[in-house]
Amino acid sequence: IIEEMYSAVQAQTVDLCTPLNAHRDEDLYYRTDHHWTSLGAYYGYTALMDAMGLEAEPLDQSGKTTVSDSFYGTLFSRSGVRWVAPDQIDRYISGDGVEVPSYPEGSPVEGSLYVDRFLQEKDQYSSFLGGNQPLCVIRTEHTDAPRVLVIRDSYPDSLAPFLTQNFSEIHLFDPRMNLTSVKGYVEENQIDSVVVLYSIANFTAEGNQMVVLGWSTAAVYQMSTRRIPRKPCGARLPGAFSLCPF
Repeated sequence: IIEEMYSAVQAQTVDLCTPLNAHRDEDLYYRTDHHWTSLGAYYGYTALMDAMGLEAEPLDQSGKTTVSDSFYGTLFSRSGVRWVAPDQIDRYISGDGVEVPSYPEGSPVEGSLYVDRFLQEKDQYSSFLGGNQPLCVIRTEHTDAPRVLVIRDSYPDSLAPFLTQNFSEIHLFDPRMNLTSVKGYVEENQIDSVVVLYSIANFTAEGNQMVVLGWSTAAVYQMSTRRIPRKPCGARLPGAFSLCPF
């Protein structure tokens, strides 16, 4: 499916399987959940920055904070296996110095990079950004840096904190709940680059709204090249699809 999709799009694609495979002895994915860990997301971030011509910041192991050692994810819930040990959730990036307006129902409400109340609930992965929502925007202190729009499901939630090191604004747009025109959103918010990071299961789901990208890619590319001229690029994740036309 990924190969067919890549052959149909007018964008450079990047295979993330190779760099992730180089770290296969590390905890890249949760054992009890379908998402990648913060460490796996970091390696995805480094490959994405390289593809976009930006410099990834080194991983600060000294800044690692384990916020949970009792996480049982979706695979645990579906499998019926109850004797495995729980996962832990780690963070490497502080939530300080950013503003995160969230738009759960169309109007902005104050959000945050991490929502700790979810650590006391079953869906602890939603502690990243507060879980699924139509739109949220992360504004950083790097006001001269470019702006990025991420077309996403839940995979980028644990990658977004790393993006705060390279962008002034990260717009997280979920087309499962947000039917806004991507082309119009890019123009209105002066977006410099667009990244699509989507699990293949959601990407191929019946009723998926990703068709909006079919007519918006060219416009996104033309607009953004006025500010940071580069070739369009994409990225692949094991079990996920990512494309960044800009």
